[in-house]
Amino acid sequence: MRCWRFSRLSGVPARYFKPDIASERRNSVYYLRSVFPTVLPLLDERLRQAWRTAGDDPALIADASRLPRIRFGTRVGGDRDGHPLVTADVTRETFAELRLQALLLLRDQLQDLARFLSLSDQLQTPPAAFLEHIADTAVRPGPAGAAAVNRNPNEPWRQWLNLMIARLPLSPDDPDRCYRDPAESRPVAPRRVAGDDWRTAACRSGGAAGDPESTHVRFPSCGA
Repeated sequence: MRCWRFSRLSGVPARYFKPDIASERRNSVYYLRSVFPTVLPLLDERLRQAWRTAGDDPALIADASRLPRIRFGTRVGGDRDGHPLVTADVTRETFAELRLQALLLLRDQLQDLARFLSLSDQLQTPPAAFLEHIADTAVRPGPAGAAAVNRNPNEPWRQWLNLMIARLPLSPDDPDRCYRDPAESRPVAPRRVAGDDWRTAACRSGGAAGDPESTHVRFPSCGA
């Protein structure tokens, strides 16, 4: 095995410049935004496979809320006691950036989910409570709510997702149309509002090859 031009053997530093805090923050955000969201659903699926192989009841972990949770943290931009350049402004900027990236990730996942939920109310009847929820939610964002509903006529499940995207607090402008806290985005249980068989109906539309088990990968819980 040849190790020529390897930095530690050649004596050449791996970096020519020490990265600043903004560069370190961008590197952390890349993994939090682009890598982990792709990997974690695979871990969930492997757990389900191992669970079934061990002979345990799959129903015990069928609900995503029963799966183990992994929480991430980063000291970049927040190690106020160990980094002389980490000021209060840097920490404030870091919190704002992490918050924005988390909301953008939610938006991307909701948009991905909407691509699979091409369900027409002409083929499956949505629950009355679900339609009432859409009508009530559409009023809150104002013109953005009307645009969200009109974008996909006769497709209430996509309208529902469009409204959630419209209410994400991605901008400080017009805060009244946005969710004020996470609880407000979940006024009722999603399955009770959208119908217990919405995942199965999505499969029948071609979203996941007709296999309800595969919806755990195709349709992650985005919060509703």
